[in-house]
Amino acid sequence: MERIPIPPLPGGRRPAGAALLGWLADPLAPRLCVVTGAPDSGKSHLLAWLTAAASVADAPSERRVHAMVPLRGLTVSSAVWTLARQLDLYARTPQQLLGALAADSRATVLCLADLHRAGGRALPGEPRQVMDELLVPLLALPQVRVVVEADPATAALLQQAPRSDEVPAAVLDLDAPQWTNPERFARWYAGLPGAADRAPAEAVYPSPGLAHLAARLGKAGTDLVSDNDADGASATTAARLVDRWWAEAPDAARPAIAALASVDVPITADGWARLVPDAEARQLAADLLPATPSGAPVLSAAVAEHLRPELPPEASHRLLRVLIGAVPRQPDGGPDLDGVPEEHLTLLLAQTLTLGQAGQLLDDPGFLVRADPHQVTTALKATGAEGPLAEAWAGVGPALAEEDDPGARADILRHRLHGTPFGPAPSGWATGDGRRTVWRLARGAAAWPGPVTALAAGRAPDGTPDGSLLAADASGAVHRLSQADGSPLGRIPLPAPRPLRSLACGASGADRGDGAVAGLVSLDVWGTPAPELPPGVRAEGELTALLGGFGLPEGVVVLGDVTGAVAWHDTRTGDSATVRPHAGPVSSLAVALPPGLPPLVFSGGADGTVRLWSPGTEPLAEPLDARTCPVLAVSVASAAGDAPLTLAVSWADGLVRVLRLGADGPTSDLRIGAPVQDLLLLGLGRLALAAADELSVIAIGR
Repeated sequence: MERIPIPPLPGGRRPAGAALLGWLADPLAPRLCVVTGAPDSGKSHLLAWLTAAASVADAPSERRVHAMVPLRGLTVSSAVWTLARQLDLYARTPQQLLGALAADSRATVLCLADLHRAGGRALPGEPRQVMDELLVPLLALPQVRVVVEADPATAALLQQAPRSDEVPAAVLDLDAPQWTNPERFARWYAGLPGAADRAPAEAVYPSPGLAHLAARLGKAGTDLVSDNDADGASATTAARLVDRWWAEAPDAARPAIAALASVDVPITADGWARLVPDAEARQLAADLLPATPSGAPVLSAAVAEHLRPELPPEASHRLLRVLIGAVPRQPDGGPDLDGVPEEHLTLLLAQTLTLGQAGQLLDDPGFLVRADPHQVTTALKATGAEGPLAEAWAGVGPALAEEDDPGARADILRHRLHGTPFGPAPSGWATGDGRRTVWRLARGAAAWPGPVTALAAGRAPDGTPDGSLLAADASGAVHRLSQADGSPLGRIPLPAPRPLRSLACGASGADRGDGAVAGLVSLDVWGTPAPELPPGVRAEGELTALLGGFGLPEGVVVLGDVTGAVAWHDTRTGDSATVRPHAGPVSSLAVALPPGLPPLVFSGGADGTVRLWSPGTEPLAEPLDARTCPVLAVSVASAAGDAPLTLAVSWADGLVRVLRLGADGPTSDLRIGAPVQDLLLLGLGRLALAAADELSVIAIGR
């Protein structure tokens, strides 16, 4: 059998790495593994190594880590969003994440790093909240296993927390000598950059962080070793090394080191340059510290925590002035945020939060969409922010965290705020892709029809569009709303209302008491169509999608079923054609009838693919699109002549994609903050979206 490569693990830590891989591969091992140890003992490095070793494409299934979340500075909400994103799920709350995982019996391994640093300095109680609201409930799911990094105090709390399985956690304490080979550690320590004359390896064993410090301290640190350190580094020696290292640091380097100790977020090389504009000071500090691959110096958590009380009170204020001074100004004196890197604004937010001055920034939506979404979430929670802006941010947090582009974040937030005082875009908001909310009905609004499960365009009995939007709610009632502004136009009474999964206008009209509308073709959640299918029209399995009525040739019905089959039935001629393009249930269907071409059938499936098929031919070999979560809905629209078709698709993780088929332009991705259960193109330029808590129409351009 071919050997799967494992990344190297330096510093003599192969025993610890082997233990973690052994825990992964042992189905009888405790479902909770806690990696702990003193500050700078290499806990985070070990978990990063595990994630790299267990995430390679050809790693065996028993050695897979499915999601890894660095909890430093994150809230419970941000942790949930990050886990859901990596697991191809949608979840805004812990309850939603737990529900999604409970519905999937497959084994899931999660890695949570820096539990003790969740929330950062702004939210000291967040580690316990993550533990109580997320971690312990996750362990109640028998298919979930979790490896957690925590400092000794937090690890002790975690082990004492009541859990449903009552099985003691597997604990890997990196301060224990069995997890670090002393000979390999000594060889690694000898090869670290720094002075040749340095403290002996035994004095810093088994701490990689102290080893880096002692190597750079050189001879000045050799007299700090006490007789008690013969069997490894003690807390006393660690404190003495940090004190001596700080005392030996050049005066010109100290402001730069103080800046590193003051910030509460990770930085890159670019962020380091903005944090410390003085190139000479940066170089002096960099000579004393290890660096990340990007070139940013690394000041360990232990050193930063030891130094902070020693820093002069004005150091934090001086750093804030530097960050503010680097933001360009508009002619009126206001900040010009365009072009300011996200990292810089995130550092600015973190520093104002530390000093209790973040309120003004958190009231500015133009600032919020440009800073790191997770740090914004932490700041909003730490300050107890309330009001429409904070509520909107919490409501669409998963979508905001998914997007890297400030313009896309601005579109999401603008959409959520539509109809509130923050709805009109203030000056300074980032520019999106031209998307505009036409109208939005949210939970609590007088005209909101309730959670909508299916959409259709309303038509008069003669088949002409009547400008209405039909929306089936969770009970099966069908509401008529104006496509122009969402105002209610009445309801269509059904003889036996029941929850619907698809809806279309049929070919026969009827007077429903609230105006003439076309008859309805629908499919309920149990796979029963109404009205009944014509004789001879059947599916191979339980129906999961149905299309009929206007938009199709007279007498044609298109079906999708639980086996992945798509069938085209012509009741006038008796002709039928069936293909199976999906591996699993068909979730949605759409048909286009381009002039001079055969019908085009688009289907979305639970397998995450969007397929194209023309009756009488084989489906395209490759999907039009494919992602790793189920398709919820598809819709297609065409214009006269040779104009390209527009296809809209929604997936279960909340992504909506608009594709211009046959055109060279890029696809357009958008999110509204929740999965879109059904969607409908209203011509080429507008898109109706139905989610659990809203119904809206957006303009997407042509």
